[in-house]
Amino acid sequence: MYGVKLADNTIVAAGSVVTKSFTEGGIIIGGNPAKKIGTCDDFLKKYGDNHFDGKKDFLRALENDDDERFIKRREY
Repeated sequence: MYGVKLADNTIVAAGSVVTKSFTEGGIIIGGNPAKKIGTCDDFLKKYGDNHFDGKKDFLRALENDDDERFIKRREY
């Protein structure tokens, strides 16, 4: 929504409706309305070693904010 601000490294689940700002970085939000459902660190601890082959690419993309395969931004 207009005026909503998200901190760096915030992942928004597909189909989520973000109605408020989230100032904490490195989190995953989702739902309608969106709420915090976890952290990026917890996700990587749980799934990184067994299910996510691109763990290093994912972390690099979050740190450098430069990989369009993982990060999609929309400017309003």
